Amino acid sequence: MEESLMNGLKGCEIAIREGKIVNGALEYAREINADLIVAGTEGMNELRMNIIGSRASRMVEQSDRDIIIVPRKVFFKRPRKFVFASDYLEEDKLAIQKVVEMASFFDSEIDLVHISSSQKAIEKSLHMTMVDEIKPFVRYEKINYVLKSFRDDLALGLENYLQVSKGDMLVTLSKKKSFFDQIFSKNLSKKMSYFLNKPLWVIKSF
Repeated sequence: MEESLMNGLKGCEIAIREGKIVNGALEYAREINADLIVAGTEGMNELRMNIIGSRASRMVEQSDRDIIIVPRKVFFKRPRKFVFASDYLEEDKLAIQKVVEMASFFDSEIDLVHISSSQKAIEKSLHMTMVDEIKPFVRYEKINYVLKSFRDDLALGLENYLQVSKGDMLVTLSKKKSFFDQIFSKNLSKKMSYFLNKPLWVIKSF
């Protein structure tokens, strides 16, 4: 509070509860009707089944509201670019509006990116159709629509794009058949060290 109130923080309340960390945090978020949960992780130091730590990953899976996971040793800076991973879901049209709202606070860029395992013409056609459908839902100039092909694991392609594009935060939906499932899969966890250095915003509701 001493550091942040003078820098724009409107207020801060502290609550201490006994109990299990994941269940207790999610229950408290429901009690106060929180718009967003922010949780830290020890990353590889807590590595069990997931890349972001078992407690943080369970919190993401069980939360009924948006959650941002902040890796260890990541400090706040104004985000220059949000990378929103799209899997051509209908919900993307609603989710991108949330990303735009957040990005507009910081005057940030948004890269809406789809990673494909194919370079076939049909992928380009699907991408253009998706772009045409999403554009009416976006009233923001600093947005780029990107299609990338990556023959290896798609989540690794997303990691590569996040690094090359110098994205500051990865955004994804918690939906079946989305990048979220691939990001948290066991076989990719040890390969995806870059995600341990960037915050992950998982959109859970609209």
